[in-house]
Amino acid sequence: MKILITMSMLLFGGLAYANPLVTQGTDIGYRQVESHHQVTRCAVGEAHCTTNSVTKFDKPMLPLSYYGECNYVDDGKKTYQHCKLTGKKPKAKVKIKKVIVKKVVRVIKKNRLQLHLGAGPTGLSQESNNNKTVVGEKMDVVMGGSYSRALNETYSVGASVFSNKTATISFGFDY
Repeated sequence: MKILITMSMLLFGGLAYANPLVTQGTDIGYRQVESHHQVTRCAVGEAHCTTNSVTKFDKPMLPLSYYGECNYVDDGKKTYQHCKLTGKKPKAKVKIKKVIVKKVVRVIKKNRLQLHLGAGPTGLSQESNNNKTVVGEKMDVVMGGSYSRALNETYSVGASVFSNKTATISFGFDY
């Protein structure tokens, strides 16, 4: 049984190595590793460590510009890394970030119409007899209307008209 397992391992290993897709994109058989150094630095109390590795080969591989991407997995006691080098510059990854901006706009209404109702003088009254004449004011209900327009956030201008033949111009400010 041991011989059967050993033979199957050798057979499948040989077939896998003979498959050109297994060695595609690698430098297996082209160059040999002369030396490999790796230094891992971890500060006390930090969760992240820095790993620097240098591998020296016996032959250079063209092109001389490489772009790499490494993936790291940490399971607590062991850290695994898989780095992929390529001679082609990778395309930039596009990240779409959606930002919602809310702007509060204060709407200022610029026109104002007003109706007025009150009591006020509507004319003069005259009472006379042979010895004296008394002149007084007639008091009655007075109605009116006014219009004003805001010039800016602070100042406004307007005009008013009343039923007792009074007209006014007003100037005001908001505070």
